Amino acid sequence: GEQHRIALARALMTEPDILILDEPTGTIDSLTLNDVIRAILRSRKELNQTYIIMSHDVDFVERVCDRAMLMSGGEMVKVGEPSEIVKLFKEREKVMGA
Repeated sequence: GEQHRIALARALMTEPDILILDEPTGTIDSLTLNDVIRAILRSRKELNQTYIIMSHDVDFVERVCDRAMLMSGGEMVKVGEPSEIVKLFKEREKVMGA
């Protein structure tokens, strides 16, 4: 968890216009998750940063993102509001898991 916070803090210190995060919630605890969410939301608002986030954590996507894309097999399936994309993702998971 601490390494995630440090890596994110280092990235944010450079104030990039675009930040790419790959599975940022992968191995972090709930306290660190909340810190990461606050940092992302604050930097998006205050620094007008754009984030490109790859994540299977649908709760995180709904809390942080303003647009989402569902991909399958390397292909784009749909782009839209996070809640809409998460709903579609869960429906597809249910069908595939049945």
